[in-house]
Amino acid sequence: NLYPRPTSTWHKGAYMEPVRRIANPQQQQNNASRVSTASTKTPSGRAFDRIKLVSAKIKVKFSVLTSLSLVRLNKTAAAIRQADMAATGILEAQDKRIEFLIESGLKSDVAKIRKEAARDLGILYKTRPNYDAINALKQTLYTDDNIFVLIETARALLAIGVWDSAALEIVLQGIKYGS
Repeated sequence: NLYPRPTSTWHKGAYMEPVRRIANPQQQQNNASRVSTASTKTPSGRAFDRIKLVSAKIKVKFSVLTSLSLVRLNKTAAAIRQADMAATGILEAQDKRIEFLIESGLKSDVAKIRKEAARDLGILYKTRPNYDAINALKQTLYTDDNIFVLIETARALLAIGVWDSAALEIVLQGIKYGS
């Protein structure tokens, strides 16, 4: 029977002052210095609290600088990765694949091919944004008559982030009446 526990067992019986958060950083700093001087009992304790405050400020400053440099490093790595992909021809291959899926996949007479083309366009759009793919998926959504193609097209559009009313309606009907 662990709960409810008496407060004397919290924090191994030691009293901990409540943490007060203030929106203004300067007020928070002033409040922290007041709390630290009020809680100390000896003059040597006051100096120790100041040292802790200074070291905490240094840690915060260092963590902010570290996070900024990590963001810069991630952006640099993404740019290098994009340049490598362009140099190896991956981007051109993806563009050709999207174009092929739009021209032959979505306009095929076989429903299974149209369904797979819609799914593949949704997946490829995430790695290589192309507005022709969105327009082709929307056109398929409004013109196709096969329910499985419509469901896959609607799922692809919603996965991309295009919240078309027809796509939402098809997905909701699919959820309502089963897969």
